[in-house]
Amino acid sequence: LQRAASGEGPSRQLKECYLQAVALLVEDGPQLDRAEYFQLLRMLAWVPDKFMDPETVSVVNFGLTWISVRAPEVTAAMLGEVTNMWISSSNRKVGLFSGGSILSSQAPPEELLQSIEAQQLLLNFLEEHWVIAAHGAVEAGEAVLTVFRRFLELSLQDPSRML
Repeated sequence: LQRAASGEGPSRQLKECYLQAVALLVEDGPQLDRAEYFQLLRMLAWVPDKFMDPETVSVVNFGLTWISVRAPEVTAAMLGEVTNMWISSSNRKVGLFSGGSILSSQAPPEELLQSIEAQQLLLNFLEEHWVIAAHGAVEAGEAVLTVFRRFLELSLQDPSRML
C-alpha cells in the first residue's frame, strides 16, 4: 500500500492495494498486533491526503465504511484520523480551502474542481457516520461526536490562527 500510495504505480494499482489492505484489516484484524492494526487504519484513512480525487475518495469511502461495519469499536479512531487528514488538506489549502488562490476571472483548474468534488464525497461519508453515531448506533458515539465538534471547529478557523 505504501508503494502504491507513493504515486509510483497506476491509480488502478492503488485501488487494488487499498482494498486488499482493507480486507486484511477486516479479516485478519484481530490477529494483528494493536500497533500494526492502528498503523494500517491510519494509513488507510490518510490516502486522500495525497490523492484528493473523486475516484480514489469513493474507494476510500467504501473501504472505511467496510471497516466501520465490521469493527464498529474503531469508528471513533478512524473518524479521528479522517478528521486529521481533512485538517491537513485545510492547512495546505487544497480544494475547498484554496481560497483566493485563483483570480475570479480565471476558470478554476481541473485539479481544483476534482479536489472539491472529492472533498464533497468525503464530507458525505463523514456526515453519514456522524448521523449514525448521533443516533446511538455506534458504541463510541460520544467520542465520534467529540471528533465531529473538533472537525467543525478546526474547519471553520482561519488557517493562520491554527499555527
